Amino acid sequence: MNDPLSDSAWKADGLCYDLSLTPEGHVINESFFGETVEERQLALSFCNTGDGCPIRKRCLRFALESQQLWGVWGGRDESEIRRDLWMNSNGTIGARARWPRCPECKSKNHPLVVSDQRKAEITCTNSECGFSWRSHTTRMGIEESQRSLDQAV
Repeated sequence: MNDPLSDSAWKADGLCYDLSLTPEGHVINESFFGETVEERQLALSFCNTGDGCPIRKRCLRFALESQQLWGVWGGRDESEIRRDLWMNSNGTIGARARWPRCPECKSKNHPLVVSDQRKAEITCTNSECGFSWRSHTTRMGIEESQRSLDQAV
């Protein structure tokens, strides 16, 4: 897996790259970091229209690995990304009472696993999804959730 911060050439393949106006006159680039619900909904719908953006998963992986706490990335808004990173809006690790879920398929039935402890690589166990990314905070959340389950038993 490439370093998400050093390799950004993939962004040029995104449907949102270098867009200025939609047919309705909305500025797409601004809506990805918009303050209103309507602006965020425009960005979210743009990521998921038709067959979707060809780099949507790569964009989501970038957001998770570089801890993008603001904006719409890979078809997910900032609250979803923060939840999946176990972080609050100021970037500190927050306590969660629920098991971490996959940000791609959002499945609770297929738990996340730490596939590489040293690199803090997280992988969804859903065979159809298989999404993976690196996150120390999510790794800590998985480990904490597992400890809570072990103590309850």
